[in-house]
Amino acid sequence: MAISSYGAKLMYKNTSTWEQVCPIKGVPQIGGEPEQIETTTCDDPVQTFIDGVQQQETMSTTTNYTKAEYKKIKALEGTEQDLSIWLDNDGLGSEGKFTGKGKISVYVNESEVNSVIEATVVVTPTTSFELEDDQE
Repeated sequence: MAISSYGAKLMYKNTSTWEQVCPIKGVPQIGGEPEQIETTTCDDPVQTFIDGVQQQETMSTTTNYTKAEYKKIKALEGTEQDLSIWLDNDGLGSEGKFTGKGKISVYVNESEVNSVIEATVVVTPTTSFELEDDQE
């Protein structure tokens, strides 16, 4: 059975409790492909590879802009945070909590006539984001 993005959250640890950074409009990609290191020799009929370093690029998502949310996120900028992306339909991360460390930044997006003003929230990972052990 599949789950939807309904209930997904971007969380940060505020001292000892998890708090929502802001309501997000999508789930960013978590992790990525490993780099490929070529190992081909003149004896090989095709290219051969081994896995190298795991890629993990910035994770971006959008949120509806409000001055209060923008200022809240801006206050988190510049310092490494404990962060987590919670997946579920219950708001509690029951389908997975991908947790790591990173830095948050935010900027206001361009917009058109008769549209919602949005902001992009960017997480720059400083560690890998892994599924927490207590998840089944």
